Amino acid sequence: QNGCRCENKLLVILTNGGVPLTVGSMKGLIVLNPLPDVVFFWGDAEFTSHINHIGARRGIAEQNGLTDEVDQNALVQFFSPLLASHRFLKAELDNPYSSISCENGFLFVLRQFGEHLHIGVCGDGSETEEFLKRKLYVFHRLTGVHYGPVIDELRPDSSQDRKSRWAYMSRLINTWTHLASTEQSFLVEAVERLNVNQALNETCINVLEQALSKVRSGGDRHAVHALLLVNTKLLALYSSRNACELQAADILAITLVVRTLFPTGDSLDELLSFTHTPSTPLSIRRVTAERTPTPSSTDYYSPSSSVEETEQDPEKSEGQGDSSPLAVPSRDMFHTPINPHEHDSFHTPAAVQDSFYTPHQPTPASHRAPEPEENPLVLSACEEAVDEAAERSQEYLRMPAFLQTPLCTHSPHQLHCIPVMPGTVLVIISEVPKSHVAGLICQCLTTLVTSEITQGRKGSSTREGSQGRSHVELLEGNVKRVLDATKKMKGGLERVHKDLVNRWDLVRKGGLLEYMEGTDANPPPRLETALSEFTRTLKVLFRLLFLTYKPPQAAEDKQRETMETIQELVSKKICDYKDYLAVKAQRNVTMTTYLEEFPGLIHFLYIDRSMDLVIAPAINVTAQQEPGSFDATAVLKVKVWEMVRRWQHYLQNSYTSSVVRDGDFCYSYFLWFEDPSGNPLSPQQPVKEVQGAPPGILAGHYYRDLCARCFPTMPVGAVNCYELMCMHVGVIPAEFVASHCRKLAAMLWETSGEAHSPISLL
Repeated sequence: QNGCRCENKLLVILTNGGVPLTVGSMKGLIVLNPLPDVVFFWGDAEFTSHINHIGARRGIAEQNGLTDEVDQNALVQFFSPLLASHRFLKAELDNPYSSISCENGFLFVLRQFGEHLHIGVCGDGSETEEFLKRKLYVFHRLTGVHYGPVIDELRPDSSQDRKSRWAYMSRLINTWTHLASTEQSFLVEAVERLNVNQALNETCINVLEQALSKVRSGGDRHAVHALLLVNTKLLALYSSRNACELQAADILAITLVVRTLFPTGDSLDELLSFTHTPSTPLSIRRVTAERTPTPSSTDYYSPSSSVEETEQDPEKSEGQGDSSPLAVPSRDMFHTPINPHEHDSFHTPAAVQDSFYTPHQPTPASHRAPEPEENPLVLSACEEAVDEAAERSQEYLRMPAFLQTPLCTHSPHQLHCIPVMPGTVLVIISEVPKSHVAGLICQCLTTLVTSEITQGRKGSSTREGSQGRSHVELLEGNVKRVLDATKKMKGGLERVHKDLVNRWDLVRKGGLLEYMEGTDANPPPRLETALSEFTRTLKVLFRLLFLTYKPPQAAEDKQRETMETIQELVSKKICDYKDYLAVKAQRNVTMTTYLEEFPGLIHFLYIDRSMDLVIAPAINVTAQQEPGSFDATAVLKVKVWEMVRRWQHYLQNSYTSSVVRDGDFCYSYFLWFEDPSGNPLSPQQPVKEVQGAPPGILAGHYYRDLCARCFPTMPVGAVNCYELMCMHVGVIPAEFVASHCRKLAAMLWETSGEAHSPISLL
């Protein structure tokens, strides 16, 4: 059962292997496929050494336990019983255990994503079950950002490539763990916008417009977004008019990637001490086709491209490709995460006010202007980005990224990461040609999962025949569109297209419609095999289309020159604001602004969940404290983190408002809903406890799903959700706490420029 305490073979191996189990530092994250094979492993030195020691003593490991790499044979032997029992409980009871607590303090948290089982391990008690659960969800999201739906790309055939990718993903996890424990934006999973003056805001908007224009003139016509990041905060975002809206979850994921690739000092003194000369262009790192990336390289390698249309000259190389007709943005707009009607320091200057536009829907394909054919500049899956910080901070890096759009859960894009100043990075995002095919493939894979075709229906209610038929018709329509979109492609895709046709014929002849209309809990073996092969072929097609391209050398050289120009341009424009940005990155909003109007208020977090923006006073903990001294800020940070975790737990248990007095402090939390005009809304359905992703946006779509559950008859986007967490001194009466919260919410609401009307937090 969920959360069970069990003593199984896994526990016996970990505790009775003949080697003392040093509980106090062991952490790990493992991803297993059904074979079982280790798709991904991350573990600290203690956990890795312990697995190798036990494996060596039992004769199932080839290593002696002294290496820093885990023995995969021993790892599979240890976790195979856990995988088998988890699979059995899911298949027979549809109720697999979600965590295992061992008597020696070890905690194992399990989550199934598709056919892959993710296991989080903690042996020192420093990470709770909820934290490990969130870590698994975030890791799954980061895997999707880098490899789309093809999670098995984490385990390439080459051991060197596998080590490289595992090292990079391990760095990502370590960076997220650090940011989740130090940055409020990652604590609540919302974007924090830098509150800068009007002059700098205008400068950033203008320079982003110029940067995007130069990228397009340099040959990349699909560049759609440009953003400036200062540490973990968003300084400015500029998007083309026809672009899909850049989701806040993708901004956080990009921020996480940037902090991993370009680490900077967290202290203000370190940032201010760095001397940057804008006249010296920063170096550009690139990889030629002949160069093979090494584990110590930060390069991103792109295998040869493999797609071209039949209309092209058959004498051409199969390594060339063309671009599908996508929209060429004819007009750009100024887009920041702040509400477009705002009138404070975030607002766009009056001279360009008419061009301010927030995109919400993609341009229909029928309205898009065709473009001349060109070689797609798409890169392969991200290789290891592990290098010296001083060297890495001076490099331009490009990498593929699969972002979320209304039409595709893994829309292929390309990121150009350009360091401008210490802690400041320019990111340019380009769409990838043929991205509509990715949407069709993802729709097929989503239909297979949501309709439970590939997983059986054991434990679920039996569907009516009409519902099963509708799922089959939906899947058949999506498959037909995929086949139509790829039937003219060359470069090795003819065989994959033929395999996909044959696999789909086997699925239909295997009795898919009869199974979906019937009452059998699990598909027959023949159909199950056909569905598995069909799903695998879809992922192979996705990988060949979007993970195995290489830009032509001429285009790569031209792009490098363009990025050098942009690097120098942006650096010169904002170099005078270096110290100002360094201070704002550390002290964006100060609590002193609110002390006079809210006596007794210590801290607050205001989160607009309709746009996933957070406003919160800065908490700056002194890195080096004198012995015996008392750091009140460190105590405040601990209390704030405890407060947020407590309210997230309460929210998962259906509490949307509460006031708790704990010791010297009084904590309050309110979640409420409004319509687009700012009028308060009462939920049509009560907030119910649900199992799934924890509150946030990196782990899932918790607040979007919450609005859908509470307002089932309201269209998407018609309900806005807000959160307010406050911390007062304990002597403040509860009625004053509620009054402060109402007044503070109204003040922050006015600052954001939204409609104002009386609200009821209760």
